[in-house]
Amino acid sequence: MTCLTVSLALRLTVGVGVVSGYSMWPALAPGDMVVYVRHLPPAEGSVVVAELPGHGLIIKRVAGAAPGAVLLLGDNRDHSYDSRQFGPLRQEYIVGRVVLIWPRRPRPPEERPGIPSQPR
Repeated sequence: MTCLTVSLALRLTVGVGVVSGYSMWPALAPGDMVVYVRHLPPAEGSVVVAELPGHGLIIKRVAGAAPGAVLLLGDNRDHSYDSRQFGPLRQEYIVGRVVLIWPRRPRPPEERPGIPSQPR
């Protein structure tokens, strides 16, 4: 019974997704897996999973907040469908905040966000 309870609790609080596009490049690449915590409030600068009505789940960065809504932008602005097109998204559509990124493959330093490449 305890294992079942723990399993159910994990399914209700943690989700896993796979990135399918380049809108969050270079932070996320197609095939990368993300782990997100459901109902963890969005914070400015954090990456979230959201339900975009008519489009399904999306992964974007929180760029700002308004009362009851968030502004979501992709890191790769030229290849992102985000709040610039659909406007602020009500917070009730935020599914969870990404807490772990599992890259599909190792990336060279110049492709890793936040890790400066070493001079040669």
